[in-house]
Amino acid sequence: MFNQHLTIQFECCNRSNTTMKITVFASCVIFLSFLSTTISISLKNNQTSSKVCTEKVIKMIFGDETLHYVFKESSDLLPFNIKNPRVVINISNPIPRMNRVVAKNFILEVGNLDFLKKFLNSFRFVGIWTEYEPVNARLLVITDHLWRVEMIFSLLWRHGFTYVAVLVINKDEDGRSSLFTANPYDVQNHCGYVPHTIHVQRCDYEITDPIERPIRNYHGCSVVFHFTMLTQYSDKFDRKSFTISMVVEMLNVTLDQSQKSQAKIGLRDELLVSGIKGGYRMSHVYTRDIIVWIVPPTTAISALEILAVNFDLEVWILVSVIFALFTLAWYVLDNFKTSLGEIVLKTFGITLFGSTSRFHESTRLRFVILCYIIYSVHIQTAYVSNLTRLMTSPPTRQPIRNLKELFEADIPICLDSSAVYVLSKYSLLEHEKIYKSIQSKSCPSISRNPRVLLGTWSARPNFSIAIPLRTLHAQALSLRLHTPNYFIDNYILPPLMQTFATVRSGFIIDSLNVIIDGLTESGLYDKLDRDRKFYEDLKRRELPQEEEVVALSLEHLNGIFIVYLFGVVLSVMGFIVELIIHRVST
Repeated sequence: MFNQHLTIQFECCNRSNTTMKITVFASCVIFLSFLSTTISISLKNNQTSSKVCTEKVIKMIFGDETLHYVFKESSDLLPFNIKNPRVVINISNPIPRMNRVVAKNFILEVGNLDFLKKFLNSFRFVGIWTEYEPVNARLLVITDHLWRVEMIFSLLWRHGFTYVAVLVINKDEDGRSSLFTANPYDVQNHCGYVPHTIHVQRCDYEITDPIERPIRNYHGCSVVFHFTMLTQYSDKFDRKSFTISMVVEMLNVTLDQSQKSQAKIGLRDELLVSGIKGGYRMSHVYTRDIIVWIVPPTTAISALEILAVNFDLEVWILVSVIFALFTLAWYVLDNFKTSLGEIVLKTFGITLFGSTSRFHESTRLRFVILCYIIYSVHIQTAYVSNLTRLMTSPPTRQPIRNLKELFEADIPICLDSSAVYVLSKYSLLEHEKIYKSIQSKSCPSISRNPRVLLGTWSARPNFSIAIPLRTLHAQALSLRLHTPNYFIDNYILPPLMQTFATVRSGFIIDSLNVIIDGLTESGLYDKLDRDRKFYEDLKRRELPQEEEVVALSLEHLNGIFIVYLFGVVLSVMGFIVELIIHRVST
């Protein structure tokens, strides 16, 4: 019995130990399952929070525009459930070369700086952007390394990017991701050389873009304006000089005028069409002009020609018709009693002197002669009064009016520096023959300076000059010259539409456009043009007048004396012929 009791007690102890082990194991399993579920939920929530943050940032920066996702091999940090159209680029695969710039908005998943450098070099090589275009792109860099933020900004700013944002994904338990933005032209960022001022925003709060577009304040950063031959010679009313002064004042930039400037922001003059062809970033057009062709002054017509050009051809035809009709009417109303030759001579006398030797008995004929005398007096008065004016200031011949007449005149042709620049930018194969014709007309001056050319032309005006019209007016007044004759031909040298252009500082073009549009809409450009015109009119009044009232001299009467002598010679010859005939007949 005792043995039986021990056996039963032992079995009970074994069962109790077994039950305890099962309970402990079950508790461990439950605890591990709960811990796994908690971690899984936490990681899922962290991942979901990161994706939501990324989508929020993309919406704020890019809106609904097309995006370019760029990554290498994996894209764990890029969201693919957004509504934006997108192009996915795996940089580890070969990228076909593009023929044009197609990209503006980029989202990069960056694991290290080597990938970022490869991204910059690869995309420039394949033509997704050119050397001149990266500054137009907006970049969002997504990374999970906080310590790389400053290096990312520094690298991208050195490559010309301005609108850059860095999103740092935090994979820790709190899952707080942060957006870093920086304006390279903040006061402490030293014009984009050192990123000292970086703005941080948490995804838990409302996110805004602190970089204004376009940038309105450059905090004294240097800007260099490269003067080309296009507007090398300007005056105080030049729109370019006015625009530059407004840019310096309104954008708070420093104008760097040194020849070997190291300024990060550079601008130059450019023509709209040629700038587009060259791949530059162009501003809005701020001024327009045309190139004109100066031609030699015309010579005065001869003294005899003045007698003919006193009336237009139509007037001469009308006078001749009335003369013929009056002669015929006299011949008919006189019942053909008087010879036609005698009537012609009498009509000629009435036309010149407004009188006749005697009146005829016919009332109708008297009335017709009286009307013709009144008509001839008016014609004589108009002719003599206009003849006096023409003799004191003889008219000139018709000037050269187009390129065809210019080539036919066979005179030298010169191009000023602006015309040479335009011709080089707009050269077309179909104009090659004309280009050769211009080059064959050797210019008497080796200088392309418009002031030098105009000075040479004023001394010996026997050649033609192609020059912008505004430059012509300014330089002619400076040399105290009247504006010479010119014609306009846009076939070879089209109208000038001038803009500002840049290679690697395209972001400032947006700032310039705001200023140019403001100056245009406010009417300040128009006021500048009116001030120029007023100033030019004042200067022209100081010049000696081309047409002055002068006393009538014997030199002015050369044509009349020539006609008189011709009449005397003709009369003497007629008298001699009559005398010979009379002697022979008797």
